[in-house]
Amino acid sequence: MDLPLLEKSLYEVDTADPIIIQGIIAKYAQQTTLKEESALRRLDVINKCFSKQSVEEILSCLEQQVISGNEKWITTAIKSIKTTSPISLKLFLLSIRKGRTEDLKQCLIREYRMISHVFRRTVSNDFYEGVRAKILDKDNNPKWEPTKLELVSNEMLEKYLTKLDEDEAWEDLQLPSQHGHTNPPIAKL
Repeated sequence: MDLPLLEKSLYEVDTADPIIIQGIIAKYAQQTTLKEESALRRLDVINKCFSKQSVEEILSCLEQQVISGNEKWITTAIKSIKTTSPISLKLFLLSIRKGRTEDLKQCLIREYRMISHVFRRTVSNDFYEGVRAKILDKDNNPKWEPTKLELVSNEMLEKYLTKLDEDEAWEDLQLPSQHGHTNPPIAKL
């Protein structure tokens, strides 16, 4: 694709009509061949499994896919999920879901609070246990707490989203105001 020519053509057109814009893009588009290992070849399975509402449902869907036709990447994903901290898996999924409806400021504050709780060990010691098992002792045998996905409660996850207690030395994230930005961007995913 000749991106400079495409860009020039899009600048020259005086319309917001999506049909006309798609036509211009199509004029410059080239057919590509996906590599065998490309994740784009797996999008149907990825979307089917990773759109589930919980980590348990995602894992179950992946396991069903293995039964249907064993692809190495699915087996690798299952192994990775089963060896990762259960609380981290659920927290990560929760964070992604919340981020879809938040503006940038809300996302940054949420992420700051989450990592502050991780470092303060207010809910779990899993970050430090992972460092111990993978980097310090190198035994690759972390002792997660809680040990299973079903033992991670919603209350535990919600604690990660709260401000740290006022008596602690950690302040909540303060961001400068955005003067002149009335509609901050929100993710479209």
